[in-house]
Amino acid sequence: MYEVEKISAGLINEAVGFFASDIHLVPIDQAWLIQLRINGKLYDFKQIPLILGDRLMGHLKYTCGMDIGERRLPQSNSMTIEVKQRLYNLRLSTLPTRSKESLAIRILPQSSAQPLSTLPVLYSNRSTLNNITALPYGLCLIAGPTGSGKTTTLYALLDDILLKHHKKIITIEDPVERSLHSLIQIETNEKAGISFEVGLRAALRHDPDVLMIGEIRDAASAKLAVRAALTGHLVFATIHANNNYSALLRLREFGVSAHDIKEALQSVAMQYLVNVKSSEGDEGVYFGDVRINKRAALYTFDNRLHIHQMIESGHTRKLNTLPHQARKAWALGFIDREELERGWKG
Repeated sequence: MYEVEKISAGLINEAVGFFASDIHLVPIDQAWLIQLRINGKLYDFKQIPLILGDRLMGHLKYTCGMDIGERRLPQSNSMTIEVKQRLYNLRLSTLPTRSKESLAIRILPQSSAQPLSTLPVLYSNRSTLNNITALPYGLCLIAGPTGSGKTTTLYALLDDILLKHHKKIITIEDPVERSLHSLIQIETNEKAGISFEVGLRAALRHDPDVLMIGEIRDAASAKLAVRAALTGHLVFATIHANNNYSALLRLREFGVSAHDIKEALQSVAMQYLVNVKSSEGDEGVYFGDVRINKRAALYTFDNRLHIHQMIESGHTRKLNTLPHQARKAWALGFIDREELERGWKG
């Protein structure tokens, strides 16, 4: 048992040292394959013997409170650990395979919130992000594909509001991904009767200035976010989309009327993470032969006027797209040609 604990701690320490966002344990023939997701790409890290992998899987499931005897159904849970005097939240998810289970671990730093000003690649985006935090009311969406840094931007916006505008913030999340001081965070729990709707109703009675509704993933959360914005609150949420117009289409798919979108939605920010060129003299961190670059976000923004234009025209705007932003970042020397020529969407 001590050996398994040591291996588990060592694996997480190594993943954190390589700035990995995810760890994957995958059963293969007569062994377990451990993979790390670094800068959005999945790399094979090492293989461990079958019996050791089984013990490691059981140890991690037990430690985070899963049923170690259940191998036929997917499970998920989370736990908080300390690595080098910093707290990390681990979100664990199992998936049954033909013979065993696969395990995915999302690594979420709890004490390394980035200032809003450090997130964009382009300096011109900083003032727009600051303007969003100063809005008095309405719905603000952070859009992007999986792994594009939406949650990091969301928490940075909330941090900035706390620092500069001194407003009361309440979040409703499933689950809470990062603990922040000086605000109230509600974690939904269907078994305990705390749904998004119940949490929002209670939050609105608690005199908030700003509400954060984690991710809009279905009709219920979409309508709740719009309803809260229409009551005069500033509401932040993320949504999976490939461009700003797609974010509007997803709201329509979730049953939100075009009229309510026009009334409630104040801003849509689409983002995508890119590798930023290293500064001269920066030795950096390597994963084998792969250099782990610093990453930052390219953003495109649409305000209320642009949102009305897209709804009325039925298509996305041709200006201010992510490819445009990438070309600008390349011309200014922030990214290299490989990043410029990647397969952009939107």
